[in-house]
Amino acid sequence: MRIPNRIERGQRLGLGVPDFRYWAQTSASLYINYPAVEVDDACLWGNNTFRAGNAPYTIGLNMREDGAIFATLGWNPICIEPTTPFRDEVPPFGARIICGGVGCHDTPCEINPANGVNQVIAGPNGLIGVEGAAACIVTVPQTA
Repeated sequence: MRIPNRIERGQRLGLGVPDFRYWAQTSASLYINYPAVEVDDACLWGNNTFRAGNAPYTIGLNMREDGAIFATLGWNPICIEPTTPFRDEVPPFGARIICGGVGCHDTPCEINPANGVNQVIAGPNGLIGVEGAAACIVTVPQTA
């Protein structure tokens, strides 16, 4: 949220992954905002009348001591809570984690808008997270 990135359709983005020594072993948290939202607007928390900043999806990244990386893709809890006017709106785009290397586990991990709000396509590690937000986790070996 504090370091914006603009990604064009089909573009790949390299992301930093904190290791197990990072503060309180927390993960890097990223928000996936709506396409065409200006970077300056996307980095502001939205409100009930301004969707920008109310990014529908999140990604979390962190690394275990053995070097395995956990990538979590999920719904932003703010977009499914009962008080938001955007609760039942299906975003016009999806997101997926692609891991094509040897040793990738727990795929698929995808949010497809055709499936509706708060739904994920998940391998064995689908979960319900904060505030009931659906998510999936992919484990990626450090060498992938």
